[in-house]
Amino acid sequence: MFGICRLSVAPLRATAADSAEMVTQLLFGDMYEVLETSENGKWLRVKMEFDGYEGWLDLKQHTEISEPFFEVSRKQDFRICLGLTSTFETGKGALTLLAGAVSHYPVNPIFPDETGIAVPEDWKSFGEKLGVDAILAQAKRYMGAPYLWGGRTPFGIDCSGFTQVVFKIGGYSLLRDASMQVQQGEHVDFADRKPGDLAFFVNKEGRVTHVGICLPEGKIIHASGMVRIDTLTEKGIEMEDGTLSHVYGSLRRMKTLESA
Repeated sequence: MFGICRLSVAPLRATAADSAEMVTQLLFGDMYEVLETSENGKWLRVKMEFDGYEGWLDLKQHTEISEPFFEVSRKQDFRICLGLTSTFETGKGALTLLAGAVSHYPVNPIFPDETGIAVPEDWKSFGEKLGVDAILAQAKRYMGAPYLWGGRTPFGIDCSGFTQVVFKIGGYSLLRDASMQVQQGEHVDFADRKPGDLAFFVNKEGRVTHVGICLPEGKIIHASGMVRIDTLTEKGIEMEDGTLSHVYGSLRRMKTLESA
């Protein structure tokens, strides 16, 4: 069984319970495969098509799609929302959607009983890669967004959700967690860092626990408490008061980003 998110945002949880930890969020248009149903029949364990991440979805938030549509759509380009918020017109009214929402245009089975689906003009093709300046501008639109574990929206976002959605809007596929993203792209020495590179930070055991995006002039934008800009040094992230909030680990650069 396969599904698609027809809500602005829907939480995926670590276990089949409303009180369970939120591990990530589905955004409008995200597709997934259903792996199993909970014993009480109220929850679905799903695997997201875009990044392979798994979690439990409330059955009431599930919209089923056919396997042929799932298979065709996953191989085709799609349109993605650029604005922090966007109005998506349907035959019965408007939905307010969030940055990173997608539409498998022009075929869309989300509202099979309606006509007149209109994708806003400020949406772009995922296959259209943005350059560094445009990606950094998109990142800065999230300034002040509150930190939320598992979040992927301007109303609550975590560090790797922030980098994933920003780069997805730019036309790049990042995995969900910082510990996964550090395995993507190419290694970059600190002295050779450039705006748009991803900087990773480690805990006392050396495990990657944080990520941010390099900006010009030795700055970094990242989600810590909120989406903010701080100073990046070889030791880590230096806050305005001079304290070190995160310990530097490594740098990665997405392939083709420079030439986009």
